[in-house]
Amino acid sequence: MIAVAGAALIALIAPSAPAATLTLTASDTSIPQGGTVTVDISISGLITGSAPSLSAFDLELTFDGNVLGWTGITFGDPGGDQLDLLAFGPITAYDDSTAGSIFFSEISLDDPLTLDTVQIDSFRLAQLTFEGAAAGVTTLDLPSIMLLDAIGDPIALDSSVVPLQVAVVVPLPAALWLLGGALGTLSLLRRRAAACDAAGASPREPGAPPVPVDREARPWLLSHGSTKP
Repeated sequence: MIAVAGAALIALIAPSAPAATLTLTASDTSIPQGGTVTVDISISGLITGSAPSLSAFDLELTFDGNVLGWTGITFGDPGGDQLDLLAFGPITAYDDSTAGSIFFSEISLDDPLTLDTVQIDSFRLAQLTFEGAAAGVTTLDLPSIMLLDAIGDPIALDSSVVPLQVAVVVPLPAALWLLGGALGTLSLLRRRAAACDAAGASPREPGAPPVPVDREARPWLLSHGSTKP
């Protein structure tokens, strides 16, 4: 009875293991068709210089393969791979054989003491690169997650991963911009012709000699000191 009570007291006093957070971050949430977007998968919520540290992960990233096409992956953080602190070279792998899904994993070869005492509390696990394949909006998510600490025990997540949305848009063709400019010019010419008609005159044909202006019939010209063609 005393032993049970003592164990219960220790469980109440002992601090619970921190939970980690995984985050998806895109370099842009809207790209043109044929453009490129990178997606970072990062972890936070660990403890710098103490357990738990991350020794391995196995993740699945899903997306709409009709909207985005996967082109590559880079493991590790820009400041240095936190699963390769001793430069032994981690074990990395990926599987893109399923359309709209990428499995990727990394296993550290560092010893538990090094991971627990040197690894920082937040860093990037990997960066994936995509190309805009077709117009549309896709949701990127991590439906399958496995995180292991330095001794191979699972690391809990404090919350579910927030999905990420990326839109691919089709750029407006240059011909449409030219058409818009032509329509604007045509509209301006029509307004000028209507103004001439209202003043009892007709727009001058290109190359025709100037038409004398009757200032008394168009008194507004007196104040401006110039004539309209």
